[in-house]
Amino acid sequence: MHCPDCGYEVDDQAVFCPQCRHHFESGEPGPLEILAGDPLFEEEAMGFSTKELRHLEIELLQPSLFLALVVSAGLYFLVSPLQLITISIAGLSIAPGAGIAPLIGMGVGLIFFYTVRHSLRKFRA
Repeated sequence: MHCPDCGYEVDDQAVFCPQCRHHFESGEPGPLEILAGDPLFEEEAMGFSTKELRHLEIELLQPSLFLALVVSAGLYFLVSPLQLITISIAGLSIAPGAGIAPLIGMGVGLIFFYTVRHSLRKFRA
């Protein structure tokens, strides 16, 4: 195949001309065109206005943060080996368990937040 701009011969699978950087159009839809119908990638999903979506996200923050707090406290206080892990560097004792539990709790809270937000966006028709 030849480039329509400069006439350089390019591979049939090429997306750009290596000589002049001309972009060849393909017949396949791009990733943004494929995701255009998914409510997760639309600003206004299934009847919710932007203001309603922001309000729902704010309402979901409180239970998400509470879940993160409960999971991190439960891990730290109920899983006793987590408290016993210590690392000594140059005479300083560091307890990484105090950092691991909140990270896991935040991960659980984020998963809860995005899962519930996704289900709420699909709920209203």
